[in-house]
Amino acid sequence: MISHQKKLIFIHIPKTGGKTFSKFLAPYCDEESLRLFSPQTQEGNLHAPWGEYVDYYGSAIADYEVVSIVRN
Repeated sequence: MISHQKKLIFIHIPKTGGKTFSKFLAPYCDEESLRLFSPQTQEGNLHAPWGEYVDYYGSAIADYEVVSIVRN
């Protein structure tokens, strides 16, 4: 997911509790980003890798923070 308001990109690794974090982040995301990179919609890519964000947004996201959750 990506929040332009918070300048934050969340890379969701499967089986790490990312859906819970996605629900927290969703209010800070715009409609387009929720449609493309969200577990909240059917067509959204829940596990989009960093490269898909770069391909779509280009250099506009160069100064965004990238976060993820890792589980042991």
